[in-house]
Amino acid sequence: MHKALIEKAKALYNQYRPYLEKWRGKYVAIDPISGDYFIGNTPTDAIRAARQKYPTREFWVVKIGYDYARKFSIIAAWTKHGIYVEGEVAGKCDSTRVSLLMDTGFDGALALPEDLLVKIGADMAGALDVALADGSLRTLNLYTVTLKLAEYQYECDALLLGVTPLLGMEVLKNYEIKMNAVTKEVVFNPITAKMLRFLSSAQSQKRSASALSLTASQPHAQLGKSASSPYLSSRSSSPRRIS
Repeated sequence: MHKALIEKAKALYNQYRPYLEKWRGKYVAIDPISGDYFIGNTPTDAIRAARQKYPTREFWVVKIGYDYARKFSIIAAWTKHGIYVEGEVAGKCDSTRVSLLMDTGFDGALALPEDLLVKIGADMAGALDVALADGSLRTLNLYTVTLKLAEYQYECDALLLGVTPLLGMEVLKNYEIKMNAVTKEVVFNPITAKMLRFLSSAQSQKRSASALSLTASQPHAQLGKSASSPYLSSRSSSPRRIS
């Protein structure tokens, strides 16, 4: 993504920040050309919403209320080389098998090297800021790819970074991971429907308690309306009234 467009999008984000605070913790994709912004639970959700309106444009993405959208930390070591998961990534032109290094300190989906992204013809979606393990911030190009793990398939985002393909928590959270310290075997079991119902029930109870608290303290807040949709789009006309 062109640097000038990234800087324009960042300036728009700072301008819109007071309006976006109610979605703190979610992701916003900003179109620097129109000034429109789109909210999603993940960068992929936000970009998917933006692409519905602007299918050929690139967007700058950030986690609302944070200085970065993705965070990299310490790789979960099993051997000195780490834990690798075999998968397949596909773009618009091709697909390829790849060994993905499991990184529990990376809260995104994938980080892939440039040669691999070029090989599969990955679709560039824009750029976003990330926090690296040394505390520094970098702006990285963001692509949309399809990831296949066994019989499961995901459309997810992939950052252009380094030479080692990384698999992050946005994908790993869908699995129960078991490790055998004797055999050095790592088993990935997809979370079952029964487990999903249990997790969903627990989350619903937490949300209900939170909603009751909000209703009591802020009876006129319209939090439920915005939270009920996986993503929202907004025209820039209202934010541009800021003096």
